[in-house]
Parts: sequence; structure tokens; C-alpha cells
Amino acid sequence: MQSAKRIVSNFAIIGSALLLVAIAAGCGGEGGGGGPAVASAPIGPPPPPPGSCQPSSSLSVLVTGTNVVSYVPKSNWGGGATGVSLVNVEGASITPGLIATANSVNSCASNPASTPPMTVCTANNTDVYLIPAGSTPTVATMNSAGTGSIRFSGGSCTNCGVAMDGVHNKAVIGLSLGGIGGFQYLDLSGTPAFETAFTSPAPSTSEANISEDPLIDPTTNLLLSAAEGGNYEVIDVSKTTAPKFFETTADAGAFLDSSGEDCSTEIALAPEEGSVPTKVFIADLRQAKFTSGTPGSWTDAGSQIQMLSESELSAGGSGIAV
Repeated sequence: MQSAKRIVSNFAIIGSALLLVAIAAGCGGEGGGGGPAVASAPIGPPPPPPGSCQPSSSLSVLVTGTNVVSYVPKSNWGGGATGVSLVNVEGASITPGLIATANSVNSCASNPASTPPMTVCTANNTDVYLIPAGSTPTVATMNSAGTGSIRFSGGSCTNCGVAMDGVHNKAVIGLSLGGIGGFQYLDLSGTPAFETAFTSPAPSTSEANISEDPLIDPTTNLLLSAAEGGNYEVIDVSKTTAPKFFETTADAGAFLDSSGEDCSTEIALAPEEGSVPTKVFIADLRQAKFTSGTPGSWTDAGSQIQMLSESELSAGGSGIAV
């Protein structure tokens, strides 16, 4: 998320991640083999709005109809220029330009289902910028509850990234709360307002105890946080003001660099930074056993570390998208 090498890694692993999901989810039509496939009605909930069920990332895309607009922060956790670039990816719905911000921005996430469509961006300090769709948006600045800083392999931050839940019209910010990793929800309905921030009980290592790139599954109300230490935290946020935490050791000591999921099958993934060939943790949350506790735990007997034998990325597996 924070450098050119991460962007390259992000795109290089996408095809492999999709292949993994296809393998884990099973294959074959209702006919079982031989003969034409039997058509059937869609199974499961409808897909979330574009921009949801994706890990936090440097840039975001806002999809409205046939138009796709990207919001590209000009900075990273190490600092840099202020502002967010506004770019047409498909269509010509906006005039490209630079959206001014007071401080350096590290991450953006967009929700086309907001009224108006809204992009939320986080700065390295406590600034949170709300950017409505359009060529010359009036940017509103809010401040998270973040204090102190936490460290990842990519740098240090107070606000560290933002992911979007387009179903409930909420953004979640990964942040430092007195030097401990945690999360804070921002409700975008009506007058935007922050909910009470909460720390994560996930174990700490030399790096932060939360994910560089957390993800919200808005259909199951699960917040996924794969951390640089090998822990994979799943948080039940059915009630965002009373989260329930579940921990598992996905791969002890591994730098899980991003949280991924196919929200239609509930297959969770996490690439391992520094692994050559690339390794990806994969688990089926539908088959997982969740045990309550303080914090609780979760296990999936079928979870595995999948090695992508032909993938040799400069930083190993980092970003992921499904």
C-alpha cells in the first residue's frame, strides 16, 4: 500500500488469489459432469456495492453507472506531498485534478451508495477527509480518536488506512490508540459521526497488532485483520459498538500483509510479505469454528498455506484483492 513495490505486488497476485478462491470454493455445475450445466437461481446475498469487501488500500475507485473515478493519495506512511489526485478511469464524469488536503494522505475508500457518493481518506495524523463526488468537491475534515502511532513494515501512522462498508454506509479506520492498534467506525448516514473507537486484543509483535489492510465483509458483518506476526483476527461487528474478537495463528511469525476475502463464498485469504515463492493463507469462514472468549478464537480444519510456485515478487505477497 505504501510504495511502488506494493502496488506491483498487489496486481501481480490478483490472478493467483482468484484462482485460489475458485479451487477452495469447489467447481462443477449441478449436473455434476457430462451434459450441459443446469441453470439455477443465484445463491446467497446480493453482491455489496463496488468498493466494499475490499481491503484498505492507497487508492480507491468510485463506480457510478458506467463511470469509474479513482482517488489517488499523493503520500504514504513515510510522508510526502499533500492532496489526492482525481482521475477518470472509465468515462469522463469529472475534470481530473488535485483535491487539496491539509496533511499527507495515506489511504482512501469510496461508497457509491452514499448520498451523495462519498470518498473517505485518512491522513497520517488524525485527519479524516470526506470528499463528495464531483470535479470540485467541498472537502469536510473530521478528526479520529487516534493517539500515538503504530508501526508496520511499510512505516508508522496514527490513522493507518480506511475500508468501506457500503451496505451500512460506514467506513472503518485502522488506527493507533495510545500505541495499540484498533479501529474506529465512521457512520456516513445523515450527518457523518464517529462511533467509539476500540483497541484490538490481538497479540503484538515487533509490528502492529492489526492488519496493514483490514477488510469489512458487509454481508456477514465480519471485520478481517491479518497482521504482521502471523495472527489472523476476525471481529464480529454485527453491533459495531460492541465488537466480539476471535483470534487464530495463521502462520506463526509470518508477515501477513493484507486481509482478503471472496465475500460470496466467505473464503478468507492473506498473502505473506517476504515469502519467495509467494505464500497465501487461505481459510473457509463458513466452515470455521468460532469459540467465545476474551478474546475468542477461531479455527478452520481445512485452512492451509498455499504456495504459488511460479510467483516470485520483489517483496513477496503484499496487497491482495478478490
